[in-house]
Amino acid sequence: MNELVRIEIPGRWEDQAEETVFIGRALQAWFYRELATRDDGLATALHDMSGEKPFSIALRRQPDVRLVITAYGLLAPFVQELSRAMPDRLLLNARWWRREGEALVERCTWPDLAAGLLAPAPESRATMTFVTPTTFRSRGNYLPLPVPQLVFGGLLERWQTWAPVDLGVEAGTALDGIVVRRHRLASVAVQLKGLVPGFVGAAEFEARQSEGPYAGLVGVLARFARFAGVGAKVSTGFGCVDVATAAGRRRAASERASGTGTE
Repeated sequence: MNELVRIEIPGRWEDQAEETVFIGRALQAWFYRELATRDDGLATALHDMSGEKPFSIALRRQPDVRLVITAYGLLAPFVQELSRAMPDRLLLNARWWRREGEALVERCTWPDLAAGLLAPAPESRATMTFVTPTTFRSRGNYLPLPVPQLVFGGLLERWQTWAPVDLGVEAGTALDGIVVRRHRLASVAVQLKGLVPGFVGAAEFEARQSEGPYAGLVGVLARFARFAGVGAKVSTGFGCVDVATAAGRRRAASERASGTGTE
């Protein structure tokens, strides 16, 4: 329960044709079937769970085709076992996808992630590369933009729901200090029951205050994003991200006080 797991399995479509249909639903159905064969009770409990589930699954296409599965909480042991017992072939939308090579496994613990808040040089900058379509739900609508308070607010909500390490009541207030410094995005639309607007690309986020007790919150939650996914529908192929973090830019005290520092 204290571990987070991310596995990446290289593979290819057997017929070599490019995939043009979004297969997130098929991936989710396969995941539930695999879970049910090992623990039917857990599969039922997961299906009946309200809100975002503690896992994500997606098929990324760049730089090569890889099946990415992440989990935390009660699902981490299952995904860890899946990395050792992955079937050779998956039938997805009436096409065969074949595993080619061993799974790459990344593991971490909640205390390891949370330790970033206490680092002497906190990581207050993060670049997220959204490698599968990403979208957010806001006031009943889809919002296909990486608004910092949606990106990090969703991550904080999942953290506080599942993590045994509490980030504190002031973490939510600290989200207001996170801004987008630059981005390179492209709009996409995914056909599910209806068209879901989303985006792919990269965005750099930064905490306006690179010092203080929550200066490292950007880095902590960005690292968590590798295991949680970002935005809505991460259990159906959305929101898979790569992440790079860095310590914040330091400005002179006089600049901070006067607000004349350059960005």
